[in-house]
Amino acid sequence: VNNDFRRGHMSGRFTVKGGPRARFSLATDLFARDQGVPGLDCCLSPRARFTTTRLLLRPELEVPGLAGGRLLAKVAADYTRYREEFDDPRGLISLSGKNVDDITLTESFGAEAGLVVAASARQAVSILASRRQETADLEDRALPGPSGRGTASRRTITVTLEDQISFGSDRLVINPSLRHESYDSAFRPGPAGGLVVDLPADRRTTGKVGFRLRATDALTIKGNFGRFLRLPDFIELFGNRGSVLGNPALRPESGRSLDLGVAFAARRPSGGLIRQAHIEATLFETVAEDLIQFVPNSQNTVVARNIDRARIRGVELSLAVLLGPRFTGSLNATHQRPVDTSGRYTDGKILPVRPQDEVSAGAALDLGPGRVFYDFTYVGRNFVDQPNTPSAALPARYLHDLGYRARLRRGLLATFEIKNLADEKTYDLARFPLPGRSVHGRLSWDF
Repeated sequence: VNNDFRRGHMSGRFTVKGGPRARFSLATDLFARDQGVPGLDCCLSPRARFTTTRLLLRPELEVPGLAGGRLLAKVAADYTRYREEFDDPRGLISLSGKNVDDITLTESFGAEAGLVVAASARQAVSILASRRQETADLEDRALPGPSGRGTASRRTITVTLEDQISFGSDRLVINPSLRHESYDSAFRPGPAGGLVVDLPADRRTTGKVGFRLRATDALTIKGNFGRFLRLPDFIELFGNRGSVLGNPALRPESGRSLDLGVAFAARRPSGGLIRQAHIEATLFETVAEDLIQFVPNSQNTVVARNIDRARIRGVELSLAVLLGPRFTGSLNATHQRPVDTSGRYTDGKILPVRPQDEVSAGAALDLGPGRVFYDFTYVGRNFVDQPNTPSAALPARYLHDLGYRARLRRGLLATFEIKNLADEKTYDLARFPLPGRSVHGRLSWDF
């Protein structure tokens, strides 16, 4: 009930080449969506709605081949306007019994400039500097008096320095980098009041180093190690999507990450059953402080919160094959153990809304003028609360999709697809109900 949606999306890019070197491009992306919000568990609403609109613009100028071909320069800017509104006329989802009409309008403007210098035949150094200004206007039009709840702003300056060094005819590549980020935030309460926000200023320097080693023509070993910082975006801070709420008290997320992988690739252009094969295995670990995580706030909502300390370890396996001239297949499997290590009463518990096992697989066969394709998705059982209550855990989900894609004429592509073929009644990781069997038809025209 009340799970319909309408969506429109348009994107485009315009590029002008100036002489043999310079290139100017302008990219734009427009998106709008209107959907019902059914609610969670007991708190269902036949009338709550959520609407989203987004506009992105990005002009970019790139000039390669300067200084005798040893320098590439790039400047760019971007503008984003994002608006979301949640309207619950009866207050059924929030359990307030009152009309809720929350609006969050965020705007972001950024500018960046970068240089890539070929220091030698085996070394390239790059530097990128950027500045971003973000604002968020918060409003509740259901209030009897003034509707403005406040305005938040954040200014971020980032400088990144990166080096790429090759050894032994590119058999070994090492890629160290440093990133310095400073941010300053402010909040101005609105006439409606009711919201107090503390957005501190800070600066951090992080770094990472990566490598890639081609042990043989078919075998590659690669890895990365470094520290990271992630600021909560304004939607995580102030958003209201009915069942999913932001949290103005969020702190930045930081930590260290490590991954080590082995990849094997083989190719036989002609003859044999297996024409191409790519196999990769990756071990990874992330240790995060103030991890931003959505957790249940009540029976009917989930809210973004910081978890003091968490550790996520796991392994990821992927496989892609081409069998004969007509059949392709892929498999991706991840097993992870995301654990709360905060030292509190939830210490050692599995993080909520993070399944330990996920598998996706696909197969496609050229048939007649088109291609038949099949996709399988498995999401393991996952907890939805920090204490790991067994009775509240979501069971494993198995989803099957089947479709056919054909090119009707030059530039015209038709796709017919059945999603959730077995009509499984299931939920996403935050307990939001997902559609049963659905039939999709699509026409696309490239010109």
